[in-house]
Parts: sequence; structure tokens; C-alpha cells
Amino acid sequence: MGSLIYQSIVEGARVPHEVDRLKKAHNTDAGYDLQVFLPDHLTVKIGPGEKKMVGTGVRVQIPEGYVGLLFGRSSLATKTPFQLANCVGVIDCGYTGEVKLVVRNTSSREDMWLSADDRIAQLVVVPIFSGGATRVSELSSSEYERGEGGFGSTGYTVLKNQVDLVV
Repeated sequence: MGSLIYQSIVEGARVPHEVDRLKKAHNTDAGYDLQVFLPDHLTVKIGPGEKKMVGTGVRVQIPEGYVGLLFGRSSLATKTPFQLANCVGVIDCGYTGEVKLVVRNTSSREDMWLSADDRIAQLVVVPIFSGGATRVSELSSSEYERGEGGFGSTGYTVLKNQVDLVV
């Protein structure tokens, strides 16, 4: 993959057209920062427990053989009560509409505001597995040491057998 092709879609807004709406803070970063796009630099209120869809002002052309994954920036979790409502968004290579984010206010008491140009998410573009799926009657776990171990099975032995699962 050479370069990610994108288009700023800021028609009708008071934003300079040359504003770079998709960029990495550092060349070595895995993800491209995504900003909230609100016409005329407005703010949007999200009430306690509420979720709203916000635009980014960006359309991307994900190359064939790749997928775009949308993650909340780490600062979203550490500095705000916001989270992406679907945790990880998926942009398939055929989608060329505006990249939008569904943001949830996890606060149980306070209204919170998102402002235009807040950097709240990142787009990571990764190759996809394009093979098919083969159904078998049994999986061979002898090939791998891990087997069925999961959910922290290789650590936190102090808590082992002391976890009640709520379904």
C-alpha cells in the first residue's frame, strides 16, 4: 500500500479547504487522527448515557485487500467520559461515504460537549485475511501450546477460580 487516498468534504462550512483533516501526529504512528467535524465550529451536547453520530469531514478510499479500523484515541478514555459506541468501527474497501463516529457519553450525571476539531478517534489501515473458511469436526490443539486457555489464563493466578461470571 503506497498512500491512503482521502477527500475533505467541508463544502458549505466556514473551514479553509486546505485544512488537513486526516494526518498522523508522527510518521511512525499506526493511526491517522480523526477530528470531529461540525459546520461553523459549533459544539454538540451529549447527555448522560446518550450517544450521537458525528462526522469527521473525511471520505477515504481503503485499498482492496485492506480494512480501516476506527479506534478511540487513548486520550478519549483517559481524559473524557466519551467512548466510541461500537468500540471498533470497520470501514470496508468498498465504502466511500463520510467517516462517521458514534460517540457515547458514559457519565451518569453530566452533559458533555464535543467541539469542532476535537481529535477523538484514529483510523488504522491493516491487511485483511482473504482466505475462505473450512468447517471441521474437531480442531487440533496439539499444534499450539495455548490450546483453550484464554481470558488471562497465563497470568493473574491469584484470582484463578475466584471469578463469578455474569451472563
